[in-house]
Amino acid sequence: MNPPTGTPKYRIGSVQYLNAVPLTRGIESEVVFATPAQLAEMLRRDELDAALVSITEVLLNDRYDILDGIAIASLGEVYSVLLAHRRPLESITEVFCHTASLSGLNLLKVLLAERGLKPEFKPLPDPARRRSTTRFSSSVIRRLIFNVRGTSTKFSISAQHGMN
Repeated sequence: MNPPTGTPKYRIGSVQYLNAVPLTRGIESEVVFATPAQLAEMLRRDELDAALVSITEVLLNDRYDILDGIAIASLGEVYSVLLAHRRPLESITEVFCHTASLSGLNLLKVLLAERGLKPEFKPLPDPARRRSTTRFSSSVIRRLIFNVRGTSTKFSISAQHGMN
C-alpha cells in the first residue's frame, strides 16, 4: 500500500549482508545500504529514521527506540572476528581494525580487557595506500578468510558469557 500523497517516506538503512535479507525483502528500493558503522553515524546525524544497527550503538546511545523481537543474533559461538598476531597476545600494544563493524570491535575490546589487555585500536589502513612491505603486529579482520602465518587466538564467548 502506498502512503497518501504528501506523507513523507521513512528513511530506512540496513546492511547488505545475507542475514539481513529477511528484514528488507520487498523494500530494497527504499533502503539505504551501508556498513554497520556508517548506518550508526547516519542515525546519529538524523539522516535515517530507522536502521539495522549494532547492539553496541544502542547500548552506548540512549536516543533510540528498539523494535522488540527483531534482531540478527546468535545463541552460540560466532566466528566473525579474528585476531591474528605474530607475538604473544600479552605483548600486543596496538590492534589495527576494519572500521565497518562496531559490535565485533567492541566485543574484542571486552574480551581483551577481561585478560587485562588494553591495546590501542587503530583503523586498518587502506590496502591501496600502504606499501606492500608494511607489517602490522596485529589485525582484526572481518568477513575475510585466508591463511594466516603465525598464531591466532580463539576466544570462546558462549560458555564464558552464558550464551548457550
